[in-house]
Amino acid sequence: MTSARLIVGLALALQVTHALAATPFEERVKRARTAEESPALKPYFSAMGKAIEPNLRSGVATCLAKFKDPDMNGFILVADVNKNGEPTNVDSQPHSNVSDCFARSFEFARLPKLAPYTKDPLLPIFFQINVK
Repeated sequence: MTSARLIVGLALALQVTHALAATPFEERVKRARTAEESPALKPYFSAMGKAIEPNLRSGVATCLAKFKDPDMNGFILVADVNKNGEPTNVDSQPHSNVSDCFARSFEFARLPKLAPYTKDPLLPIFFQINVK
């Protein structure tokens, strides 16, 4: 095989590999799903669910009311919770007026502190938000 063919072959292989690789957002959701399924963290996620559920509903409702033509499609929100229960690195996909509004407002949510549930400094979380 000539070196030109080898280079083209490697370039194509790299493009295919890159196309099949998960995006950083998808990787964050995957890590959050894994954390949520961890038996050791079930008590944290239970406490978090009780603390945040009313805020999730009112946050989405507030964002829907802000726009003349709100995007009614669902979205996924992903974040990291720091040891003080503060969401950081908040993102949503797909991006829309409602998902971006909700992600900005979620940055101010207060969740349960991580201790005594985990010693990790950050815990990945995600929410599947259905608007319709």
